[in-house]
Amino acid sequence: MSNLATLFDNMLRSYNVYNDDPYMPVRSMPVDITEDDDAYYITAEYPGIKKEDIKIELDNDVLTLSVSHEKKLETEDKNTRYLRKERVAGSCERQFRLPKTVDHKKIDANYEDGVLRIKIEKAEPAKPKLIQVKVK
Repeated sequence: MSNLATLFDNMLRSYNVYNDDPYMPVRSMPVDITEDDDAYYITAEYPGIKKEDIKIELDNDVLTLSVSHEKKLETEDKNTRYLRKERVAGSCERQFRLPKTVDHKKIDANYEDGVLRIKIEKAEPAKPKLIQVKVK
């Protein structure tokens, strides 16, 4: 099984913000996960979210991505009725179990123009070590 397949297979369940309205979609945290020879990449889009509202934490082999978004309530006109209200605020969390082949010290995250990019570098494979035989 490839490392990317392992990453997907080990992905933990997402935690979503639920709403009382049965017609409103559940807020989720969709991501793209890719890999190349050197690293895994997680990309997510969070327009309107400030960098301070994004938290990324690594505990053992579990990477947790949390987003907390507080939105000011818009004043509602008494004559205006919502036909659909999908823009919600709140928080959500997503967790990923990382494969053993990553370097925990080499994880970088960048956030620009509403796009979060996380780079998780792969560890150097263990190389055989040549043991010198000494003469006494």
